[in-house]
Amino acid sequence: MYFYCTTGGQQGDGMEMVCFSLSQHPTIGRVFERHPDARGAGFADDLTIYAALLTALKVLAELRLRLGEDTNLRYNMGKLKIYIPGVTRDRARELVLKFINQDPSLESLRELYDKDIAKPDLNIINVTGMTCVGVPMGSPEFVTAFVRSKAKILHQDVQKLRIVPDPMIHYALLRFCQHTRLAFLARNVPPAILMQPVDVNFDPASGVRTSPVAVPVFIQDLIVSAILQRGLGATYDTLPAHILSWCRTIVELPHHEGGLGITPLPASGMAAFSQRDC
Repeated sequence: MYFYCTTGGQQGDGMEMVCFSLSQHPTIGRVFERHPDARGAGFADDLTIYAALLTALKVLAELRLRLGEDTNLRYNMGKLKIYIPGVTRDRARELVLKFINQDPSLESLRELYDKDIAKPDLNIINVTGMTCVGVPMGSPEFVTAFVRSKAKILHQDVQKLRIVPDPMIHYALLRFCQHTRLAFLARNVPPAILMQPVDVNFDPASGVRTSPVAVPVFIQDLIVSAILQRGLGATYDTLPAHILSWCRTIVELPHHEGGLGITPLPASGMAAFSQRDC
């Protein structure tokens, strides 16, 4: 089935993302130039504003106006988050409403406040944390819960790939579409939080119980085991432990050393997180 579209771009087209960024990032840059006390980080259509609350609201209101005028873009207000740490959620809402009431230029943001009151589960105005470009920022509890939720999704997705009949395609999907997701997270979350043992009993009905384990360890074992089970077939459950250990090493070795390149997530994540600050 083919749908003829007159706006937007092709999903998955790398050049389309570049063209999209070229069309909107200059406008974003000009807005930030008018607000020197604010800082921003953007990637494609993800944007984070870091500033005092009033300044951040002013930047947001102007961005919404200018992007609409210059590039015909519209914010999905239900997905927008305002993170105000150090206060209660009721107090955070009071602060947002106070600034909106005091400054006519912020009137367009009243929709955010109204949505947060009508649908509190959206967590538009929150005091625990937020995510930007897939990276959680907030309290340790918020980050830990986010990491665990991603582990649950990865666990489900790896199981779904069992139906892929071609071993090469199965391996490629695990390596490039699953392993890299946690690898990205491991490079951006502090190891002290990421390596905390968490409950990974995602399917209580199965009757299988496991001890709490660090998410990178869990996902690494999950993906390596899935590759070995597909490659070894029925012999997987009959091989001695030392043979399986050797097979696991081969899967984790880099290509230039004869392996399959499933780099161990616990070590690579900690190394990459530390290296980014050098």
